[in-house]
Amino acid sequence: MRCKNLFARMAVLMTAAPLVAGLTPLPVGVRSTPFLNVQSSEPQTAPQGQASTSEQSAAPTVAPERPLTPEEQKAADARLQFDRVLVDAAVLLNEFEESRRGRGKSNISMSSFRNLEIQLNAIADADPSNDQARDWAKKMQQAQFEILQPAVAVADVASRQLYADTMSAKLRDQGIGVSVMGAGARIVAFVSPQMTKEIGAKLAESAKIYDQARRLQFEKVVFSNSRRGWMYDLRTGRYR
Repeated sequence: MRCKNLFARMAVLMTAAPLVAGLTPLPVGVRSTPFLNVQSSEPQTAPQGQASTSEQSAAPTVAPERPLTPEEQKAADARLQFDRVLVDAAVLLNEFEESRRGRGKSNISMSSFRNLEIQLNAIADADPSNDQARDWAKKMQQAQFEILQPAVAVADVASRQLYADTMSAKLRDQGIGVSVMGAGARIVAFVSPQMTKEIGAKLAESAKIYDQARRLQFEKVVFSNSRRGWMYDLRTGRYR
């Protein structure tokens, strides 16, 4: 009897203990499940703006840039200057080629080529290994020659004509006339009724005709009596 009363009191205490603690007792027949501390399988991310430890350790270390030495800075400045001059030269040469084809402006100043030629030669003199600068300086010089060529050709013809007129005046008393002929006035002719090959050779020697004719870029000297002629080729140094 005493045992039954003891068991009854224990049952009342077990029922009342959860109520005192503020818990709801489980219904009869329901078994309680032990609490499990389950961790999420998703990786934990660091707060925004803060890299994770693994990312921080994987980030490459960038060494601070080393300042250039005075020699390196000078070389870099020289290269920059050359690049700028080279671009200007290429643009100007392209404009000149377009003008020669009739597809661009024709009033290209020769002084522009001369200025770039001087700059490129100065760069090549400062750096003898810069063959590109020397080559482009020659291109600028060639362009100047091509611009001047028509005017030079006219001046050359005028110089040869002046020589013929001067010699004709000097030899008029000897009955010898002098004139120019051929394309570009490249042939000078000495004509006299008494002219022979021997007279022509003596005249050429005494008046230094061949030397003067070469300086004026004549190609041939002719001695003639209007019936027969003897042609001296200044390029080969022989009669033809």
